Amino acid sequence: MATVLLEDSVTDKGSLVVRDYKGRPFYEAKWRDSERAQRKRRLGPAWLELDSAGEWVPRRGRVRSGFLDERRAYPLMASVNEEHEEKLRAAEPSRPEALFSEAVDAWIVYLETEKRVKPSTLAGYNRLLVRPGRSRDLRRGRIMREFEKRLLLDIKTKDARRFLTKLDREDISARTVNSFGVPFNPFAETTKRPEDGASPIETFEPEEILAIAELARRGDHHRRGGYAHSVFSADAEHEWMRLNEQDAALFVISACTGLRLGELLALRWRNDDLRGGVLTVSRSISAGKETSTKSRRARTVPLAAQAIAAF
Repeated sequence: MATVLLEDSVTDKGSLVVRDYKGRPFYEAKWRDSERAQRKRRLGPAWLELDSAGEWVPRRGRVRSGFLDERRAYPLMASVNEEHEEKLRAAEPSRPEALFSEAVDAWIVYLETEKRVKPSTLAGYNRLLVRPGRSRDLRRGRIMREFEKRLLLDIKTKDARRFLTKLDREDISARTVNSFGVPFNPFAETTKRPEDGASPIETFEPEEILAIAELARRGDHHRRGGYAHSVFSADAEHEWMRLNEQDAALFVISACTGLRLGELLALRWRNDDLRGGVLTVSRSISAGKETSTKSRRARTVPLAAQAIAAF
């Protein structure tokens, strides 16, 4: 049995696939349902034939009754998908009294699985909603303390405004307060707080970068300072010097390339082309996990002579 994924066949309703059994082609729909389960359904015989290259191509003439071409297969695939979702909805227990905390749990799962947000972004939302305490139990954050046990449909815009006004009285930045205004009612109609503009960017002259690198090379960027009165063994001192040399190189490379910290931490030797003078940036470290870059695209960065020397 052969399987062929049609070009441009992936839609929000799934993928249209051509398969055959004993030389007779048929269309099959494949999709992932709202419960994230992989589903497939045979749609019907395909009005296709093999060409001289062994590829499935449309047959000539009018589509015979009982057969499908692509024009008929796509709507049928969407109909099968919707029919399946209706069955899932009918099987779900009625939840007219869902709690706010239950909606938050579902939203976090949605961000992690469907939106696939960065681990650091997900961790930020979790900090706003749930904060781990010193014990195994979780100490609820501000939002959860306020709304956790409330029925979701009972929370009104006036409740959201009262909550945000309470935050205004605390030592919290406007940006943090605005992050509570998530894009679902009742927060959608609250007033956005004016935020301060971006802080001025501090720039460094080349000689300042080299001076910072030299401080790191001496170990002055550590609390333990230099080595004049060291109590470490010779092996430990040697390892400290190696790490300091690496830190000094990192300062120079970061200044010359403008990479984000997560991108610097994810660099591997296979990413650099020192002879060509370029660096390929394709991965990043976010909340301790390796992931794609912020733009989710790889890019090349030219390397200055100082960066090449540091590498």
